Amino acid sequence: MMKNVNTVLSTPDASAFGAIPENSQAQSFIAAVVGQVDEWYFVKGIEGCERAKQAVSCVIKVQVDDTVLVYCSADRSVAFIACVLGREQRDEAVLTLPGGVELSSQAGNLSIHAKAIDLKAGVQVSVTSPKIDVTAFESEIKILKMRAWFDVLEAQAVHAKFAFQNVTTSAGRLLQRVRESFRWVDEVDETRAGRVRVKVEGAYQVQSRHATIHATGVVKIDGEKIDLG
Repeated sequence: MMKNVNTVLSTPDASAFGAIPENSQAQSFIAAVVGQVDEWYFVKGIEGCERAKQAVSCVIKVQVDDTVLVYCSADRSVAFIACVLGREQRDEAVLTLPGGVELSSQAGNLSIHAKAIDLKAGVQVSVTSPKIDVTAFESEIKILKMRAWFDVLEAQAVHAKFAFQNVTTSAGRLLQRVRESFRWVDEVDETRAGRVRVKVEGAYQVQSRHATIHATGVVKIDGEKIDLG
């Protein structure tokens, strides 16, 4: 049988608990949890008290076979589990907060279960990890200024849409492969290159109102048939 730790506390305002008899005193006991039904935990080791609820101040979620500290009213009509004193599996625990929020710890891993998480920092938030996985149905990021560095960057998308006011790209080599390509330029489209080579398997057409070809060296036109005019 679990022992009484001989702590007697005066009961606070009864209106805060509703069911605590007036002028009663609370006693603390060490007990073992042997079962659970809904919000009730069945305890063993307290004479006249077979079940108790988990107190709001007990943030570690009670499990069966836990050794707990229980506070009971003098007539044993009201009992609360104040805290978890011990359990066999010491590498796992669940912290419960009002509103259904849970923090689960198991073998060094931490999981947070909540309807929504709002993280705010006045100066900085830093995350360091060998690997970061993010899975979401929808994501929205708003950043005033962003800098990123990658050794390797891979991206896949079914549909992608970009809107920029100004874009500057600098690359050692640029390789592009597309099935079809269409471009609309409202004003100037200028290319500056050391050499330009165009290979077309089918027809190559150029249409313009005015065309000028200027070369400081030789201009060569070679074809099976050349039509001018």
